[in-house]
Amino acid sequence: MKYFLSLLFSIILFSCKMEKATKVEITNENDFPISVTIKTNNISHTYQNIKANETITEWYNWQGLDNNDGEWIFTVKNENTNGQDQYKHGYFTQGSLYNYVTLISKGDQLKVQISE
Repeated sequence: MKYFLSLLFSIILFSCKMEKATKVEITNENDFPISVTIKTNNISHTYQNIKANETITEWYNWQGLDNNDGEWIFTVKNENTNGQDQYKHGYFTQGSLYNYVTLISKGDQLKVQISE
């Protein structure tokens, strides 16, 4: 029994995600393509050419994020006109982000849900 519990604990430990990354889902409810840039402290990533009425699921790797408090900054860019809007949302402490971010872009609005 002791060996079984040790094996089970090892499997659970190694199956846990050790990489610092957040799963990002972006839905474009516009009739034009967009790009979305996510910035947190010293880390940023741009998800380009998200087609009209398309949903993408990607990872936001935040390995090396400064251990400071901060907020999420989202920039949505219209790929046709190059116009862009910037939104600030949420707050994180000591350089630790959450596991999931869901974004829905429609017109000049951005719906954001950040969760564990």
